[in-house]
Amino acid sequence: MTTIIAMNTPDDQAIYADSLADGAGIATRGTLKLVGIAPQCVMGWCGLRYVGIVAAKILQKADSLEDVFTQGCFLDRLSFPPDDVKDFSALVLFQEKIWLVHEELVPMELQQPFTARGSGAHFAMGALAAGASAWHALVIACEYDISTGAPFFRIGLDGVIRDEKGERQDASP
Repeated sequence: MTTIIAMNTPDDQAIYADSLADGAGIATRGTLKLVGIAPQCVMGWCGLRYVGIVAAKILQKADSLEDVFTQGCFLDRLSFPPDDVKDFSALVLFQEKIWLVHEELVPMELQQPFTARGSGAHFAMGALAAGASAWHALVIACEYDISTGAPFFRIGLDGVIRDEKGERQDASP
């Protein structure tokens, strides 16, 4: 799986993610799980990679992102069976709010200033609640969750993906 963190605080509006992808007994590092959707709208996902990419493309082509988040469900816009989206979860920052898109593909606004999803979410949430930065919360999740791995990446509302050193990364999914 993975660990993704959404931060919506005065000091940090961004989504963070590890880059470990595992499946069929093979693990690869360096997988980007973050994407810029539109100005001031970014997304990170865990679960099936192609579902995340398709969801991002749906958002990028939407006539009104506001309608998608306040009225909509992605399900009617998907071209693959709903069973394929099990274990999928995405966090989206849009309109200075955190939105959760879970496996039923219904966007829900979250009220807290930070949240985490994925296999390392419990470790990351504990660290965040104790005052850790999002970067440090990912390190802690990586230490205790075998499906979370470095390097780590961050996408801010400007749509730029950066690594832990602040270096810009390629944003193509």
